[in-house]
Amino acid sequence: MVREEVREFCTAQFKEMFTDYLRKKQADQRNTVFPSVACDGCDQTPIRGVRFMCSVCANYDLCESCEAAGVHAHHAMLKIRKAEQAPSKLICQFKASAHEMQPEKSEAKTEMKVSSSQVYNKSASKPVDKAKVKYSARFVKESIPDMFEVAPGANFAKTWTLRNDGVTAWPEDVVLI
Repeated sequence: MVREEVREFCTAQFKEMFTDYLRKKQADQRNTVFPSVACDGCDQTPIRGVRFMCSVCANYDLCESCEAAGVHAHHAMLKIRKAEQAPSKLICQFKASAHEMQPEKSEAKTEMKVSSSQVYNKSASKPVDKAKVKYSARFVKESIPDMFEVAPGANFAKTWTLRNDGVTAWPEDVVLI
């Protein structure tokens, strides 16, 4: 009888202590601030609470709300609870699977629906007055590979080469923005 009472008392005390611990931990987490870090999903500056850092993109962070909403769900995110534990740099390299190395033609194409607000004439700097035009392009190469390190403050230019895979000719003065 006494043994049962002691067990019930200890269980109740443990549950109460654990519940109090979790409440305090959640309150402390809500008060955590990541100075100079903005959420790329909702522009919250600074991020408060838990910070999620993309393990693939060079500079992409989310707050708890945006991560829970599934923003940027196509990449693995690093969950950071304390600002002092945040890495200064994170490098992630994936081993390409056989499927990724030889994509089907339909997967390799990028369909772009270009509206008149996105098509500009370089010389006039005004939108071309066209109805919605559908262009199709395929990525060919880039001048600077992903994960290439550039010194802070250094100037550089990155270019992408695309191939027209569609049936519509691209005008020479089209600029993608």
